[in-house]
Amino acid sequence: MTNVFLGRAHDVENPGARTADGLSEWEIAEKINEEAHAILKKSGIKAVRLEKTLQDRIDGINEFLGHATSPTIAVETHCNWSPVPTQSGFFAIAYAGSPAANALASSIITELWRVLIGVRNLGVNQVDGRRRWIRTPKEHAGKRLGFIMDVGCPSVIIECCYLSNPTEAAWITAEDNRRVIGDAVGRGILGYLKSEATADGNDNRA
Repeated sequence: MTNVFLGRAHDVENPGARTADGLSEWEIAEKINEEAHAILKKSGIKAVRLEKTLQDRIDGINEFLGHATSPTIAVETHCNWSPVPTQSGFFAIAYAGSPAANALASSIITELWRVLIGVRNLGVNQVDGRRRWIRTPKEHAGKRLGFIMDVGCPSVIIECCYLSNPTEAAWITAEDNRRVIGDAVGRGILGYLKSEATADGNDNRA
């Protein structure tokens, strides 16, 4: 059985972007992860929720991989921010050299597309070792993409919306809507796991 790690964006000391009323990206990601974890648990998938700092999350996965005997994947949920308040949409970030990471990202994006009706889907953004940053470097001292660049398993960052967009920020502020996203993320992971089981193959690099 595939091992699944769920990481939430940021941490209590670095809560990330905020909505106009002060709700942090860290708090939003926590509720999304909670729901995604519940979906996986109902389907008999044992998923580990990662907390603490980005480096702690990376180290935790890599330590586990040192003795893992079955495939492992990791997903971390975020919300984006832009200086342009009209910027909209959701997308995934995956390691360009990993077919498994790209398949995982695509599966989650497909499920998000079913529930985020009318929201622009920006697709899967593929990165490699030469491109550790998306747009402007602003946090984590060079580790913006550390979650997918520095771990040894297929891993994906999901950017669920733009907190700088008033409409999207207001929508995701509602707890029920965060559950909707978490449900879609969980179903996307399940869809990937089912397709991998059918294909009976998995690479082992993020």
